[in-house]
Parts: sequence; C-alpha cells; structure tokens
Amino acid sequence: MKVQRIYDRNASRLAILIIFFPYICFADTCLDWFKESKISKNDKACISKCTTLQMDMSTFSCSQECEKFCSTKCEPDSYWKSKIKDGRPEKWEPRVEKSLSWTNDEKEKLQAVLGQLPNVFKKIAFKGFYRMQRSSAIGNPGSIAESGQEIVVYNSAFDGPGLSLDKIVAHELAHAIFLNFSKRDIKDYETSLGWSVAYKGRARSGPFISNGARDNVDEDFATNIEYFLFAPEGLKSKVPKAYDWILNKFSKNFKLKEACEYEKK
Repeated sequence: MKVQRIYDRNASRLAILIIFFPYICFADTCLDWFKESKISKNDKACISKCTTLQMDMSTFSCSQECEKFCSTKCEPDSYWKSKIKDGRPEKWEPRVEKSLSWTNDEKEKLQAVLGQLPNVFKKIAFKGFYRMQRSSAIGNPGSIAESGQEIVVYNSAFDGPGLSLDKIVAHELAHAIFLNFSKRDIKDYETSLGWSVAYKGRARSGPFISNGARDNVDEDFATNIEYFLFAPEGLKSKVPKAYDWILNKFSKNFKLKEACEYEKK
C-alpha cells in the first residue's frame, strides 16, 4: 500500500505537469516572439503593431497577449516614494524661498522619473526631495543642499519652457553622487578630465558637453552624467574621456530603466 501511494502521488504530479507544460511553453514562446519584434512597450502604437506581427503555428495565439506585453504599469519604487517630502529642508538658504506641498500629479511624475534611474542613485546618503515655489536664482529649476542630501524642485521644473523633469532630477542627483564621493574619486575624475588649479579656482581645457559644465568640477560631472543617461552617444563623441570615466566607474548597467506609467491609487 505504501508503494501504491507513492505511485499515485507521482502520477498526480505527472498529470499536473502534462496539463500545465503547454501553457508554460506557450508563455515563453509568445514572450520570445514579442521580444524578437523589438517593439517598445512605450510606443503608443505598441498594441496595434504587436497584433499585426507575423505569426506561425507556434505563435498563432500570441496576439492575445499583446495588451499584457505592451503594459508599462508598475508600482512606484518604495525607496523613492519615501523620499518625496513636504516642508522645508533643514538649514535651507536663502530663507526667502517659499515651500509648497506636492500635488498628486507632481508626485506621480517625479516617481515615474525616479523609477527609471539606475540603482546607483539609491546607494548614496540622501534625505529627500522638497517642493518650493521658485528659486532665488532666476530660471533655476532645481537645487541641492551643500550636504548633498536634500534636493529642492521648483515650479519651473514642471512648467518651464524647454525644461525636462527627468533630466533636471538626474542632474541634481548626480551632484549628490559627486558630493558623496571620496577625495580619491574626486581626484581621479579631475585628473582623468584634465581639471587643474587655476588663477580663480579650478579649470580645464575643453571640450565640454555644454557651457554650463565649464563652471566647476561638480557642474561638469553632473552635466556629463545627465548626458551619459539621456544622450550617451553625444557625450561619447564630444567628451570621450568623461564617457569612459563614467562607464568604468559605474559599469555598462548605468543606464535608464524602462519607463513606467504609475497606477493611480
């Protein structure tokens, strides 16, 4: 009887495997079919393109999965969600800058941006993002505290002409990385790109990815990080030393993740 029970148990397991195996294979086949098409799930025409893909006997039902394959919805990253704060950063100057509360729409936009960033940004000492009305520096969409642990986002980050929230956030967080660097890391960056002591601070000869990057080492680094993430080929072509340094420091995985459309709660 004991042997019979073992046989029956094994037979049940085999039956379950036989029943579900085709579905497992089907799921894998359809996923491979979609990936091979190289259709971006962020493409507004993703579903229509997917449903018109060529199919064969092994993929004839895969078009039924197109809505799932084209979905970009995901939950906000709990780490970043906890870093979006109301109020005023501690010891924030200048005092004339007025704090605001985040709107739900602004929170969702910021969470979507942060969800795309490489995990390197989550490894630095960082307290949070704060919302303020406008900067005392005209046209400035974002600022970072001297500690490198608090970032303020101003109105213009959301409605300023020609400005992009994702690039602003990445740029300010790049400042945070730099301010959290060891002296050895900073020295290595300066040496690699040719920064040296000059009459009025530090300077280096070009090329620079933008005029703003000429201000100082910190700004040069933050701007290069911004371009590495959003226009890597441009940085590689114009400032190859910066591109190579960032690549060697953070590895080839230092790139944007796939965008998410966050579900409203």
